[in-house]
Amino acid sequence: MTRLSTFTAAVAASFCLFLTGCDKPESGKVLDEAMQVGRSADSLPGSDDDYMGDMDYGVTRNPELVRHRLDPYVPGISAADAV
Repeated sequence: MTRLSTFTAAVAASFCLFLTGCDKPESGKVLDEAMQVGRSADSLPGSDDDYMGDMDYGVTRNPELVRHRLDPYVPGISAADAV
């Protein structure tokens, strides 16, 4: 393959990639799955499970202990604010 044909192929490929990226939807106008079926944030309540409990080695399962350990760094912190 000559340099000219390699260059031409590269330009053609770049042009094709440019054209495929031109028809993107407007920012903020794309509907996610919930919006597509008409669900609002109120119809999707959060979980009550402590799904972070295993990732933080169970620390959040004892808010008073967390409060006690954070108290030297954040004086007067409540147990609810600590977790």
